[in-house]
Amino acid sequence: MANEKTQAPNDSGSGDSAAILLPPSPPISWRSVRKNIILPRHPGPSRDINTYRSHPRDRTDVQSKLSIHIINRCTLDQTMFRIRRFRRGDLDQVMGIVAKTLGENYDPSVYLHLASHWPEAFIVSVRGKRVIGFALGAINEDGSARLLMLAVQPAYRRRGVGSQLLRTFIRQAAIKGARRVILEVRVTNKVAIQFYRHHGFQIKGILQHYYTSGEDAYTMERAVA
Repeated sequence: MANEKTQAPNDSGSGDSAAILLPPSPPISWRSVRKNIILPRHPGPSRDINTYRSHPRDRTDVQSKLSIHIINRCTLDQTMFRIRRFRRGDLDQVMGIVAKTLGENYDPSVYLHLASHWPEAFIVSVRGKRVIGFALGAINEDGSARLLMLAVQPAYRRRGVGSQLLRTFIRQAAIKGARRVILEVRVTNKVAIQFYRHHGFQIKGILQHYYTSGEDAYTMERAVA
C-alpha cells in the first residue's frame, strides 16, 4: 500500500487472520502492564507538535505552531482519514476494534496505563469521528521502540491504513530518539511477515513457545532511518 493505487503484497493492515497482536518481551512485560505494575516514567512530552500531510506520497509538512499533536491527513484508495494521538474518548472504539478483530477483552486500565507512559506511541486512525485503526507500543530507554499491537477495522483493510499507522509509529519513535523498532509475530502468520518485510523489517530470531497456544514467534526488527 505504497500509494492509493498500489498496495503492498497481502497488505491487509492486520497480522493474524484478524489483526496483529504483538505481546512485548523484556524490558516491557505485557503481563506486568495488565496487572498495572508501575513502569518507568515517560521521559517527558514530545518537543515536536507537528502536522503531517501524506497524499499522494509520504511527504511531510511541519507546522509546529498548531496546538495539536501529530496528525497525518491521508487519502489512500479514495479513503480519507487522519492519524493522531490516542485520546481518552477513543477508548471504547479502540476496545471495540480489539474485541472484534482479536477476540480479546483487555481491561481499560491496560490502554490508559500505556497511553500515560508513552502517549506518542499510541496513535489512532480516524475517519470523521470514527476510529478505524490504531497502533500501540512503547519506547524504551535502550534506544528501542516496541510495537505491541496494530489493528484495522475489517472494512478499511487493504486501503493503506495499516501502512500509514506503521509509518507514523516509526516516525514518532524516531522523534523520541529510538534507533530501532522491534516486534514479534507468529511464525505461521505469513501475511504479517510479508507486510513487515515490505516495510523494512527483518527476522532476527525465534522465541519458542512464545504464545499461550504454544506457538513460536519470530522477532523482527528494523532501523529507524
